[in-house]
Formats: sequence, C-alpha cells, structure tokens
Amino acid sequence: YLDQQARNNGNVTLNEFTSQGLPDPLYSFTEGESFYTDWQAETFNQDLGYDHNIAASFATGDIQYRISLGHLDQSGFLQPRNYERTILGTTVNYLGERFSLTYRVNSSWEDRQDFSLDMLAAARFVPSVSPFDEDDNLSRHPYFDWWENPLFPLDTRTDESLINNLRMNLDLGFQINEKSKLNLKMALDQNNRERFFQSTEDWRDGAAIYSASLNELENHNYLGEGYYDIDITNIGKHYLNAVSGISFQSFRFSQENRFGEGFFAPTQVRDNFNGSASNVLTNGRSETRQIASAFSRWHYKYSDWLNIDLSYRLDGASQFLSANRWGHFPSVGASVLVFENEASLFHRLNLGLN
Repeated sequence: YLDQQARNNGNVTLNEFTSQGLPDPLYSFTEGESFYTDWQAETFNQDLGYDHNIAASFATGDIQYRISLGHLDQSGFLQPRNYERTILGTTVNYLGERFSLTYRVNSSWEDRQDFSLDMLAAARFVPSVSPFDEDDNLSRHPYFDWWENPLFPLDTRTDESLINNLRMNLDLGFQINEKSKLNLKMALDQNNRERFFQSTEDWRDGAAIYSASLNELENHNYLGEGYYDIDITNIGKHYLNAVSGISFQSFRFSQENRFGEGFFAPTQVRDNFNGSASNVLTNGRSETRQIASAFSRWHYKYSDWLNIDLSYRLDGASQFLSANRWGHFPSVGASVLVFENEASLFHRLNLGLN
C-alpha cells in the first residue's frame, strides 16, 4: 500500500485494494497507465547480438576433414548482462572397405556476466518502484532511508561465470566378414565451471570493504562401449540375427567453494583467494561413480509370417550396495501375420505380444 502511494503521489486508498490486501491487477489510475511497475521494461532491454561462424571441409583420398569456428557475443536481454561463447569443432571421417573411423572434438568457452539475481532482489526491494531513477541512478526506498537498493553499488559488483566444455568422440567400425561387424565407441565429456561474485559489504571510514565468493565445479564423464553384430543364419525363409555388447561409464565430480570478506581493494580479493588468507573460508566435496552394462538381443524371422525377439540387459551402478548393485532386464516379444490382402479394406493385420 505504501509502495503504491509513493508511486502515485498518495492517490491510493485502501478501498482500491482487494479483501486480501492486494492491488487489483485490472485497476489503472489513468488510461494506458498500469497499476504496477512494468518489470518487462525494467528487466529486459533491446540490444545487438553478433553470431559469427566459419567452417571448412576438404578431403584427401578416403579421409574427410571438417573444422568450424563460431563466436557469439550477446549483450543480453537482461540488463546489465553480457554473454560470450566461442566454439571450435573438428571432425575426421574415414570409410574403407572393412574399416571406418569417425573422430570428433568440440570445445567451447563461455563468459557470462549476470546480474539477474540482483534484479530479482531489486524487484522485491520496492515492487512498485523502478530500481533505477530517471537519471539511471539506483533508486532509494521511498520510506526507509536505511534500506539500500540491493543493486548498490552496481559499479563495484562483479558477477562472472567462466565455463569450459570439451567433448571427444571416437567411433570405430570393423567389417569382419559379410555377416558380422564389430563397433567400438569411446567418449570423453569434460566440464569446468567457475563463478566469481564480488560486492561491497560495508563502508568503513569512507572506504569500501569488499567481500567475494568463488565457486569451482569440475565434471568428467568417460564412456567406452562395444557391440558385435552377426547374422547367424539366412537360409531359405529362416533369418537369425544377434547383437551383443558391453558399456562402461565413469563419472567424476568435484566442487570447491571459497568465501572471503574484509578486503580493502578489489585486487586483494583475487590475490587472497589463490592464497591462504585467514579471512577466506574454503569447503568442497568430490564424488566418483561408475555404471557398467552388458546386453544381448536375438531376432528370429520366418518369412514374413513370424517374428520373435529376445533380449537381456544387465546394469550395475557403484552407488548401490553390493547386494543390490546389479539389475536384470529381460524381455521377449513375438508377432504373427494373420493375413495380408492388398485388395481388401484392411490390407494387413499383425498380432503381437511383448
């Protein structure tokens, strides 16, 4: 109620609020003027974004190459905010008579400066008052001088995230003979994330006292799998195919958090975070887990009349206790062709059970 009075020169009475004490969303003081602050306009802005991409492909004999580079610079819809991303990708393909290879590497680097959480806090500061005044300065609370705008002081804040991603994939195929093929796959997915936040926590004898936090995350995922595909028989109307394989994944996660306060200059923050200052607290955790799988699938077909499928999968996860670590997943299915007649209303009817 006090917020609405401050925004509308006191022209608000309690009768203009609902029985729950909340403003009527449809009420407007003058035609075309919203009862609330337009937070779409306060939070979002129009700006130019740049997205540059270049790629080159070439081949030498049976080997094909591709390399690409892209850069995105987006000043941001949320203000003030900036986002930059650079992506580098390479691919090598080889396809021979009995051997095939595909190798991919993709790397990306992201740099984000984000004040979105501060804007949310500013919206809660005084919901009906813009966080910035007409001169683009931070607004003050209309009634409580001691209550500072959560964005204050904006020019001394740093909210930056650095994200690096690396993905590598290697696919190998071996055609052993006309009826059998072996496929192998290896993959690496690595993610490093660092978020640094710095702000003014207090003023002492006219000088700013800074505090900051640093959050570092690392994720490493490894994958290795292989499967063997073979046509066991293809005699007359009988066809039998089998596929068997194994898979192994390993996940490693680590996190480190640092928080420090009482710094007299922004440069002290970064310097002391890398050292062992007494006013910097550190904590963290790490986790490693694995998943292993094995599977086999058999498919039998007799002419176009009968299809039978059998499969079995075994999955194990290290985070479970040894007594319950493995899960068994069998399945069976069959289908029968009842009739087929292109001249009838129903051309084909199959009955299946799984």
